Amino acid sequence: MDRKEDISKDMAITYDRDAQAFAEQSSHLMTWKFIGSRALDKNLSEFYGRKDVKVLDQGSASGRIVEHLIQNGISAENIDGIEISPEQVKISITKNLGAHFKVGDLRKDPLPENTYDVITRHMVDEHLDNQGLLEVSKNTLNALKAGGVLVVVFTHPDKITASSGIKEEGWFETTFPWKDPDGQFEKGLNYFRSVDSYLRILRETGFIIDSVEDWRIPPEAEAVNKDEYEKYKKYGNVRLAVKAHKPI
Repeated sequence: MDRKEDISKDMAITYDRDAQAFAEQSSHLMTWKFIGSRALDKNLSEFYGRKDVKVLDQGSASGRIVEHLIQNGISAENIDGIEISPEQVKISITKNLGAHFKVGDLRKDPLPENTYDVITRHMVDEHLDNQGLLEVSKNTLNALKAGGVLVVVFTHPDKITASSGIKEEGWFETTFPWKDPDGQFEKGLNYFRSVDSYLRILRETGFIIDSVEDWRIPPEAEAVNKDEYEKYKKYGNVRLAVKAHKPI
C-alpha cells in the first residue's frame, strides 16, 4: 500500500470514528456559526437563489455544507456531495435532503468533466499534504465548467501556529473541536503549510485566484460563549477563505 492509500484509509477511519459526534456537534461550533458559514456566504452570494447552478461539495461529511446551500436557495437536486467516510455518507443520506451523496476519494476518484458551476471545500484542505492538494485541485479544475468557481475555507496557518506551535510544513496531530461519548475531544492528523505554499499549488494547477481573506472570530461571538470566544480571539486569524476560478 502506497502513502496515498495510507492517508486516504486513515482519514476514512478517523471520520468513520467521529461520524456521529461530528454530525451532532459540527453545526453548533462557534467557528462554523461565526466564520465558516459567513465566509461561504460572502463568496457564494452570487449563486444563492439560482435554480440553474450545479454544485459539488467535496468532503461533504454529514451534509452540513449541503444543507446550508439548500437553505440559501440552491436546488437540492443540483447538489452533489462526495466524502471519504462511508459512515458520514450514511448520515447524509438519512437526512433526505434531496441532494446526491456518495463515498469517494478526492485524491484519486475522477470527477465528471466540465460539469459544475461551483465546487466547495470546507475544512478539508488541512487534511491534504502538498501532493494530495495538487491531485485534488487538478481533479477539481477538470470538473468545473469554464469560468466555474472554487471556494475553500480551512484552518488558517496562523491559528495552527498559535494553538500548536507548528511552524514547519508537514503532518501533525491536532485536537478536533468535537467530543467522543466520554466527553473527550477527538484527535487526528492535519497538515501545515503556509498561505503562499497553498496558493502556489492552486496556481500550478491552473486556477486563477480571485480573493484570499483572513477570518477572525467576531466580537458578537462573545455573547454566545465568553470562554470559547476568548480562546479563538487570542489565535488571531482562525480561518482562511480562498475563491478561485477556472479560466474561460
